[in-house]
Amino acid sequence: MKVLLKNDVKKLGTKGDIVDVSDGYATSALIPSGKAEIATPGAIKQLAAKKADKVADLKKREVQANEDIAKLKGSTIKLRAKSNGTKLFGAVTSTELAQAIEKQYNVVVVEKNISFDGQIKEIGTKEIIVDSGFGSTAKVMVEVESL
Repeated sequence: MKVLLKNDVKKLGTKGDIVDVSDGYATSALIPSGKAEIATPGAIKQLAAKKADKVADLKKREVQANEDIAKLKGSTIKLRAKSNGTKLFGAVTSTELAQAIEKQYNVVVVEKNISFDGQIKEIGTKEIIVDSGFGSTAKVMVEVESL
């Protein structure tokens, strides 16, 4: 019997797979526990539609992320931090950078997609790289000023 898996099943398949199992296993274990349903043409069509929606949504997010990164290329982010003149009390984190990018450029960036060499612990300018998560990157300057 062909069944459509609703959840991952060890040694059988992952969610969304159509697998061939014995009638007894399907009717006594998989279907009653909600891990699978009979692979009817309607269920298969519905699964294909869901997968197509996911692909379209992912493509839309990729286009939006790449447009946002294009906005950031060559830009400068200004931050103000407490310091003793030249050295900061602490360091500028990627979370603070992501918040500053969102506030100044209205672009949402995930903290893990911001990379820079070393730490930002001094007043001045430093270059960071912001990744869209889909392959495109932007070099952005960070200008840290004293409070």
